Amino acid sequence: MYKILATFHAALFGYEAALLDFIGARGYKTHVFPKIIEMVATLKDDIPVVRDIMKADSRFEAMNLWLQLLVEAKIIKEGSVEQSGDGYDIIIKGCSMAFPIHNQMGEQKAICANTLVTIAMSQFIDDDKVPIISYSDFTSSGSITHVAFKYE
Repeated sequence: MYKILATFHAALFGYEAALLDFIGARGYKTHVFPKIIEMVATLKDDIPVVRDIMKADSRFEAMNLWLQLLVEAKIIKEGSVEQSGDGYDIIIKGCSMAFPIHNQMGEQKAICANTLVTIAMSQFIDDDKVPIISYSDFTSSGSITHVAFKYE
């Protein structure tokens, strides 16, 4: 199963690289995240954690709820959101999809797919702020990604 997830993850990195080339980083805010939120919101009646995330009081809470779900599903071993500078560091450890693709990526600029969805979950918070996402620092078993939320 994990080899299938790693293959899926590698395909997502290729998709992300092509998408960034095509729409640019701003396109995530204007096109990608709104569609993710639209699609995830349709699950609120079937998946309780989605309903909980939609009712979260803060971005911090929404992101942590999503990471908790990834831990419970055994997709990652640990996940946390930590205050850092002007935003947050999203730390993922023991990701079932990381090996071997993270080791093979080298210095490629990309954002962890699990982190992208985690940040997207924070978009249910209606405060008119947009995410400013740094490229992820990849380890052999996880990632650290910084995100700040700012008014446009």
